[in-house]
Amino acid sequence: MKITFKTNESDWFLSQVDGDNYSVSMTANFRGFTPSNANIDDMRYRKWPKKEILNMEDSCNELQEVMIFDYISPSLLLVPKTRGKSDTKFLMKSLIEAANYIGAEHLHFRHYDGLLRELTATAEVTEIFRCFLNPELETSLKEVLIDVGDKKIIEIYNKVLSSNS
Repeated sequence: MKITFKTNESDWFLSQVDGDNYSVSMTANFRGFTPSNANIDDMRYRKWPKKEILNMEDSCNELQEVMIFDYISPSLLLVPKTRGKSDTKFLMKSLIEAANYIGAEHLHFRHYDGLLRELTATAEVTEIFRCFLNPELETSLKEVLIDVGDKKIIEIYNKVLSSNS
């Protein structure tokens, strides 16, 4: 699977994946100034049922399950908040299963874009890359596009990549 990083601190929303079977994943966290809040207002997603997605936030977080909105374009995979617990591995497994279920080939991973403050969730991001880079991973995904607000994410990726070599 190919992992691509998009960095553009002046415009969070420039990144875009071309191709069929395109999905977007974001965190079910729409309260306050969050990447998910900014993403749902992105012009490209104006056709999404915003009210319905916002109403699913609490259910997604309470059930700790990825919610699939495959009847919209691009499809949305709404991922529960990790709450700083050791549930990252479980949630990544659920995200990949959801992507496989809908046959997604391109995933726009929009959980950390617009993160202009310093990244503090380094253990979480490390676990995310370990999941994506697992050589035994069976997935329909051909590419994951990750928008980057803090370049520390790329440093973590390189560290995980070199430890897998």
